[in-house]
Amino acid sequence: MLKHSISISGFMALIDIATFDRRVETLGYETLAASAVRQTQQGRMFAWGCPEGSFRIRMVIAPPKTDFRPVESTAGEITTSGNLCISSYENLLYAAQFLQVPFPIIEGSIFDDVTLSIAPGHYAVDVHRMFKWEHGEQYPAELNEGDNFVLVLKPMAANAHKKPYEKVPWT
Repeated sequence: MLKHSISISGFMALIDIATFDRRVETLGYETLAASAVRQTQQGRMFAWGCPEGSFRIRMVIAPPKTDFRPVESTAGEITTSGNLCISSYENLLYAAQFLQVPFPIIEGSIFDDVTLSIAPGHYAVDVHRMFKWEHGEQYPAELNEGDNFVLVLKPMAANAHKKPYEKVPWT
């Protein structure tokens, strides 16, 4: 299980570290969200809306078989060289503003990006939110016990694709 804290609501993203392009023309939510959409369409990342808070995130290759009741789910895909990170809107904004700072951002704070390694390849990504939240709100009314997000990564054929990604879900 991973833990990730978000200090500014907006979105969270699963990112392929090797192919991610952190440059944007102007800094701001709209341009960063547009970059997230473009890079998701290119298979470099998968982003989803998220409130501010500290979250427990479980990454699995299949959803739990018992007592699994997500409040909301979204699906996409990512192609990875094998090194991934989970980052937030705030950290992506910081990385775009300060290109000399190493990415992912890992400095020992609770707001650091979380890194992980998997076999290189093309993956289906299913993100399951396990708590109630009104899209775009700064905070959830209440967090559930246990996992707050369950991310399911399943290998898929390189030429297979999910539905077109046109905006960051849950924003």
